[in-house]
Amino acid sequence: MAITKTKKPAPSKKQTPVKKTNNRTDHESAPKDTAIKPFDVSLEDLFKSDLKDMLWAENHLVAAIPKMIDAAKTPELKKALNSHLKETIQQVTRLKTVFEQLDLPAIPKKCDAMEGLTLSGEHTIDNTYPGTAGRETGIINSGIKVEQFEITSYNGLIKMAGKLGYHDAVEIFKQNLQEEMAASEKLNALNDSSSK
Repeated sequence: MAITKTKKPAPSKKQTPVKKTNNRTDHESAPKDTAIKPFDVSLEDLFKSDLKDMLWAENHLVAAIPKMIDAAKTPELKKALNSHLKETIQQVTRLKTVFEQLDLPAIPKKCDAMEGLTLSGEHTIDNTYPGTAGRETGIINSGIKVEQFEITSYNGLIKMAGKLGYHDAVEIFKQNLQEEMAASEKLNALNDSSSK
């Protein structure tokens, strides 16, 4: 009589324990009334939100740049900052024109990124001695950071406005963008010359 082997049952797969976070398992959903809903906005809504951000940012710079001018030592840096302050005032006026073209109230929305950049600049001024190379370089670097943020923001506004068919707004944003790029180049040139 042949002996037949009976198959052993396959070992049961161990269930991987489910991580718990905030007294809920990852696969459990929060109660519907407290669930976080995705932020779903149209391109139009995103454009308007970014436009309001930019208005706040430029207005904020109109107040922040004079502090940088007062803290700067060299006539070259003071001149570059004064020149850009005048441009920034014009940029605010241009942005308000876009609001008028779109029949929107020109109500700014706080731009946390710009506030952070200017606070960083103020921190640099507060923590360096007047008239030192450290303060001068810190002011220049803070200005460059601000310009890079503005360049990125205007590029984004240009792309969105183009997709939405706001061609007049595109031209206005391009003017502001050119000024931001020129200001960045001036600050970078000052940074290069101050390090020699």
